[in-house]
Amino acid sequence: MDQPGHRRRPALSADVPPAGVVGSSGPAGPGPSRRLALYLVAVVLLVEMAIAFFPFRLDPPRRVDNDVSRTTSGGLRFGEHNRAETAVAPSWIPAARHGSSVAVSLAFVPAVSDQDGPARIFTVSDGFFHGDLTVGQDDDALVVRVRRPGADQAGWPDLRVPGALEAGRPVVVDVVVAPGSIRIAVDGKTALRRRTSSVPASRWNPTYRLALGNELGGGRPWEGEISRAEVRVDGRTYDYLRPGALVVPADFWYATHRRWEPVLPGSGTDVATGLAHVALFAPLGAVLAAAMPRRRLITVTAAAGLVALALTVAKTAFAGRHPSLGDVVWQTAGAWCGAALFRWVVARRDVRHITNAPSARETTGTGATTRPF
Repeated sequence: MDQPGHRRRPALSADVPPAGVVGSSGPAGPGPSRRLALYLVAVVLLVEMAIAFFPFRLDPPRRVDNDVSRTTSGGLRFGEHNRAETAVAPSWIPAARHGSSVAVSLAFVPAVSDQDGPARIFTVSDGFFHGDLTVGQDDDALVVRVRRPGADQAGWPDLRVPGALEAGRPVVVDVVVAPGSIRIAVDGKTALRRRTSSVPASRWNPTYRLALGNELGGGRPWEGEISRAEVRVDGRTYDYLRPGALVVPADFWYATHRRWEPVLPGSGTDVATGLAHVALFAPLGAVLAAAMPRRRLITVTAAAGLVALALTVAKTAFAGRHPSLGDVVWQTAGAWCGAALFRWVVARRDVRHITNAPSARETTGTGATTRPF
């Protein structure tokens, strides 16, 4: 019998779960809905791993011999694992920033044609995304990047000379960055000329160092032989093949990418890449929310963030992959969006089910529904 002053609370229909709960766990284990969610989590994780590690070329960090050797003529020969860079920034950078012309003269022979990235022959930079001046090889194309007005902080868009390079064929490349223009000559003939501002090198960073045969920090090795690497500024010539000009260790700790650089918004490409990471991890957030129905949204997001961090760390063992802490941020945000959207959809579904369920006045004590008078 009901106690006086108390009203019987209407019971919800047995098939209406609490908001956000997809399945339940009983003594016999997870229900079918939750098992399905766990299967989907496994499938999504496999897809994320395939995307993160493609094309699956295992190249773990390790100690390697420096494949740089001196030729009989005084040049340098570069193999697959190489490092040859200055100990400090070039002293001529401040003069270039104030308007002096910079003339780079290179004589080299590519060992193979299949080199891309572009593979760095000569660079003044601080990694993939920050560079003042780069000369590289992309298959048979000569690629020059100059940080200048209208270009990003790595010198993109490239200045390209298709068909200029061929495996085993000696070539002489001259790059002149002068007030008002940039000129690229191949074997003494002007191949490209680009007009620019009166001081194109005004944005160059005076702390960047110079390297031959690879990027600062590694990751873009070039294979071949360089017989001349000179820079001429204000009537003075700097020879980077002379003994002592470069630091060439006997061996070094090799990793496909020594530096983790975030993808920072600042160009359409960066934002588009970030949004792609958001879309990539939104499904993971949704299926994790389905598999952990009683966990808070922050817990689900943290779990997805740990997955993103683990994939990023694992990328260091694969060639051609770039581990970026910025990607982890984008991916975690995408997982939060997917989990929040899933919880919102489920909550709306539960509200509709509760609204459409028979009311207490329409239900007898035995559970039979009666027609109202």
